Amino acid sequence: MNRQLTMLLTTVAVLSAAAAHALEVSVTDARLRKGEQASVTVKFKENPLADVFAVDVAFSFDAGAFRLDRIEKGYAVSQFQLVENREDGSDAVRIALIGLFPLNAESGDLLTLHFTAREDGVPGRDRALIITGVTFATDEAALSPEKITQGELVLSR
Repeated sequence: MNRQLTMLLTTVAVLSAAAAHALEVSVTDARLRKGEQASVTVKFKENPLADVFAVDVAFSFDAGAFRLDRIEKGYAVSQFQLVENREDGSDAVRIALIGLFPLNAESGDLLTLHFTAREDGVPGRDRALIITGVTFATDEAALSPEKITQGELVLSR
């Protein structure tokens, strides 16, 4: 089987009083059939500060189309504690990354989300993974949804 591998990269900036933060959402497998797996990596870049002690990420997805198998911490936050808030079958997830020592990397992976497609695609009904908010502990405001350009996990027909 020949699967189409597509990287969807987006960059988003949030300005606070002291710094600009950016996120990339990359979808490693853009088109999936029932039973196939994909991973989504949430990255940050342009972190000139050394005082980020926590990151809060909220996202939603179509739980009828995708199963969230696991969530992994990225290498940049390997010393942080990962706390998940999700229920089986729920399509909304909140994740907190909390560190005793500050995040001092300029860029890196925050999270990798691993999904499995529960069904094949249906014409006119593509499904998306949507990041609804990200807050860095040093920012004055969270990333608002309109400032995040989304990647999609698309079910193949």
